[in-house]
Amino acid sequence: MRMRCSIAFWRNQGIQELFSETVRKYPTKEAIYDMTLGKSFTFTGLDELSCRYGNMLEKHTKLQTGDVVAIFMENSVHFVAAWLACAKIGVISAWINTNLRAESLAHSLNVSKASVVLCSESLEEDPLCYIFTSGTTGMPKPAVIKHFRYFYIATGGECAFGVKPRTDRIYVCLPLYHTSAGVLGIGQTIIHGATCVIRKKFSASNFWKDCVVHKCTVGEACSNCFWSRLINEEYLRPAIWHEFQQRFKIGRIAEFYGSTEGTSNLVNIDGKEGSCGFMTIITCFAPIYPIRLFKINEDTGELLRDENGYCIPIKPEVLLLGIIGTNISGEQGMLACTIRRNNPLYHFEGYVDDKETQKKIIQEPLPGANPVFLSGDILFWDKLGYFYFRDRIGDTYRWKGENVSSTQVEAILHKLTEVHECTVYGVEVPGCEGRAGMAAITPISPDVTTELLPLLYQKFTTGLPTYAVPCFLRITDQIEKTGTFKMKKSALQSLGLVANFSSTVYVLDHKNKTYTVLNNSILDDITHGRRAL
Repeated sequence: MRMRCSIAFWRNQGIQELFSETVRKYPTKEAIYDMTLGKSFTFTGLDELSCRYGNMLEKHTKLQTGDVVAIFMENSVHFVAAWLACAKIGVISAWINTNLRAESLAHSLNVSKASVVLCSESLEEDPLCYIFTSGTTGMPKPAVIKHFRYFYIATGGECAFGVKPRTDRIYVCLPLYHTSAGVLGIGQTIIHGATCVIRKKFSASNFWKDCVVHKCTVGEACSNCFWSRLINEEYLRPAIWHEFQQRFKIGRIAEFYGSTEGTSNLVNIDGKEGSCGFMTIITCFAPIYPIRLFKINEDTGELLRDENGYCIPIKPEVLLLGIIGTNISGEQGMLACTIRRNNPLYHFEGYVDDKETQKKIIQEPLPGANPVFLSGDILFWDKLGYFYFRDRIGDTYRWKGENVSSTQVEAILHKLTEVHECTVYGVEVPGCEGRAGMAAITPISPDVTTELLPLLYQKFTTGLPTYAVPCFLRITDQIEKTGTFKMKKSALQSLGLVANFSSTVYVLDHKNKTYTVLNNSILDDITHGRRAL
């Protein structure tokens, strides 16, 4: 794979040029089947559609090289054609999450600096598509994806998971504005000539029907989607890994870990249950790998430092002791990825906002070491060298296959005069993937709680994507803080869904459009799948 990437870098071709080569190789081969349109597009057809988009942009706009076009489209062949068109005419495309509403949407459009918005026909009447007011600090950041990085991610997926472009048909039901589907999935079509079948949105009842009808052999999935020949998972809980594999007679499960802007990734290609990747614990080989785990303060999530101010790495030799008879079974820490500015594989392109870019970089974390990109994710490294995802710290958590910005949710709460102080975080729910959102709130007075609950429901459901609406509230007398006045989210997370003498937990109640007290009966219904969150 490194050789292929090096050759591609030397050739200095853009993705649009690589796609043109693919079109010349497979002019009449099916490139994409759009299930919403019920229509198939050959590589020549996809190329012609992208040219029509490009001609439209050049004719009706005054775009210059380097300008930004926001693509606000649901999953369809038009999404792919639109960003290909942007690449062809030399402008940058910003892939906007179609779940965003109100200020969240305004923020994404604003920080992307888009001067033109392309939207789906079903969304064209929505005036929110044209809001360009300033956003709120801490919202999702637009990461820079250059042509070589797109090629690297797509090619890495092909090599790691054994995708066969000539014969495989890839089922894509994840949102195309995510790297997983838009690059790792569609990249197999654009660069390698595979056929993709695009569904507008994941459907549990139609999943297997789609795979059979459209003869899909490989696909991409969130925690709830799986395939026939190869399963390529973003995160499959260890607790259900074996059961799922036996239930559906899956021969191979492959899992990858990474981030859109990160400089390194992990891949589990040998089917180790629950693992997201591997790195040798043999000391002499460790420096070759571009990732490290650094120790953290588990209460605050901040990196621990030694007396000289350097980060404290988890050393392979410590893990190796576990093999020769000690009780050490592994350690957990924050994953950091090496940045090498002269190497395109490990160069951190960062975000549109340079200030946000610098926040993610630590210069010289160890004596004489290269800078590193901090992932913000806590991983466990066992004594055999396997990594396991544990948690995401900071201002994000994952729910329903999406990254939720707690800052985005808190921004709504901060505008309410009934709220004295608040914080938002994710909590584990028995039987559910990821972490459900919970907002801990101290009202200005206990007397306002009754009126506050329906008000919060209304503000959350109209101002946030559905996956970002907090499933739970914890109304409390006070929120514990650190010595530097930071709210202790870890202490709140440790309480889970349990109420105590100073707080009451409420659960989202769509039927009555409010939040209602979480009792044992409701919790039991949630745990056993009788009540959806």
